[in-house]
Amino acid sequence: MAFTRIAQIGQKGIEHYREVAEALGKSRPDGLLAVVAGEANNRLHIVEVWESKAKANKFISQNLNPAFQEIGYTTGGYSGESSYTEFESGDLYLRAATEARV
Repeated sequence: MAFTRIAQIGQKGIEHYREVAEALGKSRPDGLLAVVAGEANNRLHIVEVWESKAKANKFISQNLNPAFQEIGYTTGGYSGESSYTEFESGDLYLRAATEARV
């Protein structure tokens, strides 16, 4: 069953997301099925869908937290008001695999 994590990060925008993505490099993490990021209401919103919670957590500990440190953010990378929602995805539909950056 897929695993979904939704992050709402206060006082950060899409530029922050792109800075972190650049520090991570071009390769996509093992187990990441989909990611959407954007900003609304002065908050950065990130929705990730993973093959499993274990793969999501492995990415955070082995890749994301080191990338935060590399660009000068504290572990966790986010300050200000942030909230996270996580759940096992009961249903998931993905179209044919494509990668698009707008």
